[in-house]
Amino acid sequence: MSIKKRKKKLTFFTLSGDVFLKDLIIELRKDYEIKHFFRGDEKEFHQLLHDTDIAWFEFCDQLAIAATKQAKLCKYICRLHSFEMFTDLPKQVDWGKMDKLMFVNDVVHDYSVKKFNIPTEITTVIPNGVNGDKYKLADDKKFNKKVAYVGYINYKKGPQLLLDTFYQIWKHDPSYTFHIAGDHQDERIQLYFETMAQYLPFKIYWDGWQQDIPAFLRNKDFIISTSLFESFQYGVAEGMLQGCVPLVHNWLGSDKFYPEEYRFTFAEQAVEIVKKFEQADNKQEIRESIRKHILDNFSVEKQIASTRKMLEEL
Repeated sequence: MSIKKRKKKLTFFTLSGDVFLKDLIIELRKDYEIKHFFRGDEKEFHQLLHDTDIAWFEFCDQLAIAATKQAKLCKYICRLHSFEMFTDLPKQVDWGKMDKLMFVNDVVHDYSVKKFNIPTEITTVIPNGVNGDKYKLADDKKFNKKVAYVGYINYKKGPQLLLDTFYQIWKHDPSYTFHIAGDHQDERIQLYFETMAQYLPFKIYWDGWQQDIPAFLRNKDFIISTSLFESFQYGVAEGMLQGCVPLVHNWLGSDKFYPEEYRFTFAEQAVEIVKKFEQADNKQEIRESIRKHILDNFSVEKQIASTRKMLEEL
């Protein structure tokens, strides 16, 4: 008579939903008994810590701090994204009680370790991954002269450079159109956009927050990022999987993700990337190459394999 081995319990703790966890959870559910803590009360928080084998804190935030301020109850994992790096939150974590601290890129790792004096023996870097199965590149994709932006609009997304970069593209050829799939997160910047709309010579097509990003990107040619800093920027990678040519401002670490020929420092340089694609006779080959770059380097399969290995080592 064989005895079925009990699955280890893995509980995800987050105050910001599971937007970065969905694909991971689907796969890890095969090996672990998964539970979630999103916005429960303090009693539920402590109960789940008692009942799990591994606690995964998605973001280095108040939940990770609270867990390490009490007696250690299980294995603790934390994933530190970029926004926490610019706060004092990591200073409040008792790193002596953390078993593993994940980063999504080397820049965030090196900066955070130095800034917060984090012991490197508990750190690991596991890049983000994108599910290529959700995005399909049509064999007959047409060139529509459409530039897309995907994501929230806030100060770190470089809103002024975003508008100026498209303006330079529009000046080159007024038949280009600008499409935004996202929402404002900053009232001041929303007011800025509303004001600028009176002066801009082009129209911004606001498509709102999209539940079906592949469908939104299907007829777009370029995906743009003018951020001050990112840890990956899913919107760009998703666009590339859909065959969109990336236009990526040179934020720190962007060279680790996106090829040099698609990065720019000044808005005028983005126009040169656009012109080069316009003039290319092999547009479909370029689209396929752009898609392959993400599949080869930042697939969700690679992310899951590295995550499984880390969990097993615990």
